[in-house]
Amino acid sequence: MSNVILNKGRIIGSSDGDFDIIQPEENLLVATYSAPQVYTRPVEWLPMPSITPGEDKIHMLVAVHQNKPNYLQLKITGTTYSVDWGDGTVEQFSSGIKARRDINFNGTATASYYEPHDYRQAIVTITPVGGNFTQFDIHHDTDGTSSPDQDVNYSSPYNLDGYSNIMDVYMSAPNLTTLSIGYSHSRLEQFIYEGTNQITAMNSLFASNTRLRKVDIDITSNCTRMDTMFGSCHSLTEIPQNMDTTNITNMNSAFGSCYSLKTIPGLTASNCVDFAALFTSCYSLEEAPNIVMGATAACNSMFVNCITLREVPLYDTSSVTRMDSMFNNCRLLETIPTFNTSNVTNMNSMFYQCYRLRKVPPIDFSNVGTMTNIFYTCYSLTNDRFNRNLPRINASNCTNMHRMFMYCTRMKIAPYMDTSSVVNMSQMFGVCTSLESVPLYDTSSVVGTNANDQGMYYMFQSCYRL
Repeated sequence: MSNVILNKGRIIGSSDGDFDIIQPEENLLVATYSAPQVYTRPVEWLPMPSITPGEDKIHMLVAVHQNKPNYLQLKITGTTYSVDWGDGTVEQFSSGIKARRDINFNGTATASYYEPHDYRQAIVTITPVGGNFTQFDIHHDTDGTSSPDQDVNYSSPYNLDGYSNIMDVYMSAPNLTTLSIGYSHSRLEQFIYEGTNQITAMNSLFASNTRLRKVDIDITSNCTRMDTMFGSCHSLTEIPQNMDTTNITNMNSAFGSCYSLKTIPGLTASNCVDFAALFTSCYSLEEAPNIVMGATAACNSMFVNCITLREVPLYDTSSVTRMDSMFNNCRLLETIPTFNTSNVTNMNSMFYQCYRLRKVPPIDFSNVGTMTNIFYTCYSLTNDRFNRNLPRINASNCTNMHRMFMYCTRMKIAPYMDTSSVVNMSQMFGVCTSLESVPLYDTSSVVGTNANDQGMYYMFQSCYRL
């Protein structure tokens, strides 16, 4: 469990005694987050039938209520297919035609009754008739007809986004190129894909399935997109271990808001250009995974709100141009490796609310154009005669340093910086209550009225020791 005590946004202690006391004041707020354990399938659920390696077959465990609708729809492309609905009804459908049914409670086995949640269970089984599955869709309804997807018909009882009785999926389809799960299957806890696949895009595949706990599916070299693949899967604790990400070009928000995810395997993603928000709000992630980068341009918001993150490996960031908010609100992070930042142009809020940041390595700031809020509320950042924890900052191309060091309450000596191009220094050292010494900065480019966050407005606000 993470148990963090906040004081007006400042960490001042923890249940395990591991934090320093920084600003003991009134109005304490305790924020806790407890990640679930490794997923265990409920023993009361019906066991899934076996699947022979290499065959095309899909099993879905669904809840069936007595006095509620039990609508289920799906669509297979590539072959005529048969659906055993698990209630005594078996139907056959042509390729590309939606299969729909309100599963009959009375047709399900009485022995499948699950008393805690007041439903019976049915196993829906889909098999090919003379061919192979190439597409599988359990997404939303369309216009209420059996034609291919057009616009969503939200009045249809088969519009399942936000409501679905599917609890578990176990499938195999070696020739499948397209898989569409849809969002907010409110009961889905586990998805297992046996064997290989030919899927080329997995973007948003499991997004917003907030109860989903375990996913096992091969990500192969055929796949080029993973953006938002697990986005907002709040309960997810187990993800695929076999991920070939060599041809992925977009991983934006791939694991965003996976609150419970503690570990992520190493990734080889040298062709990926977008890592923005990759691990946003992964509250339980303590150590960032090793990632082989190369073509990456965007790392903005990559670890924002990773409140338990303690360690980040050295990445190849030589192509990165954006690092704004990269570590925003990483409350336990104390330092970072010496990244290659020679091409970075934006570092706004890069270390915003990194309460435990103690040292900044000698990274290259020479091409950075804006640094607003970069070290805002870095309470633990010290820089004095004995501990030079801030490097010289070559900011020759920077124009905006608004609130750059605001609330850096332990910093005694401001770092040397080339500020010849800076236009805005407003609140730059605001509430740096320990600040005693500031070098002579070039303010020749500063413009503004010294009001409304312009010019040098409140540049040294509440710097009592200057």
